[in-house]
Amino acid sequence: KHLLMSFTAQKHDISDPKVIQTFAIQVADREHLDYLYILTCADIAGTSPKLWNAFKDQLLAELYIATRYAMRIGLEHALNADDIRNETRNMALAKLMDAGFSEDAVDAVWQSFPEDAFLRYRPEQLVWQTQCILSQIHSATQIQVREFGHRDSLEIFLRTPDRDGIFSGLMATLDRLDLGVVHARLLPASDGHVLDNIIVLKGSHSPDIKRIAQTVQAALKDPASIKPAKHMLPRQLRHFKTATRIEFSASPTPDRTMLSIVCADRPGLLADIAYVLLQSRIRVHDARIATFGERAEDIFTISDRDDHAIKDESLLQSLREALLDYLEGRKK
Repeated sequence: KHLLMSFTAQKHDISDPKVIQTFAIQVADREHLDYLYILTCADIAGTSPKLWNAFKDQLLAELYIATRYAMRIGLEHALNADDIRNETRNMALAKLMDAGFSEDAVDAVWQSFPEDAFLRYRPEQLVWQTQCILSQIHSATQIQVREFGHRDSLEIFLRTPDRDGIFSGLMATLDRLDLGVVHARLLPASDGHVLDNIIVLKGSHSPDIKRIAQTVQAALKDPASIKPAKHMLPRQLRHFKTATRIEFSASPTPDRTMLSIVCADRPGLLADIAYVLLQSRIRVHDARIATFGERAEDIFTISDRDDHAIKDESLLQSLREALLDYLEGRKK
């Protein structure tokens, strides 16, 4: 089971206590967890230097720490999501107050945050996001970009009025900035805004942080109008053939549908997928991006335009065909 930790970290939501509990039970004890963690890091880095990056580093570390905690309290005790939310909230609030922010100001921002924000984000991320919102409170859209882990990665946070086309416009814009998206999480706020947290890998032609923030800010004025850039397939990828596989399944959340796409990786792939979803009137709520060599395995949490799960088989088949048109080069 040497791939268990890699697959769990990259293909599952490790902020979900049930995922951690299941993984911890499979690993069974601290000694095997330590060995599996070391082996997984070495295996990914040893397969190809390009596969190892700051995001995978942190992802595996978070899974390791969460599993160690589950083992410490005892595998017979299920992890409690409410306890995790309360602990995250309290730790983040303490740090913000130490930084000079009042509890009332922080509470005013957090009133619109969904409860999942305190489960999905680390305390340090909540501090950073809240500081961004409070420092740009008079702007229609708040955006912040910072280095993430090593210098090869960036973290982007934005709070903007919710409307269709945000995910597609963001993916196309980041692609044009030579930034490769490895993780994207979109959470709806109760005040008509959406909270987006995106992890990207810098390319050889990526601009500086200030220009990235300015470009994304400009793109959000009319995100639905931004189309993906056209890319030539790199020569080294033309010889690799990966059969495209598209699957739909029920989501743990009743009003969502899971979309899984396995296909050949290539420049602009995520921007193309996001554009097809926009044209098909599909909303994206979460995206987990995993690349294994020349194969991309991406999982999206989606809904229809009215935020309901997609159960119409004819609609799902139409979406599958539209995605295949783009992914297999039948339409551009």
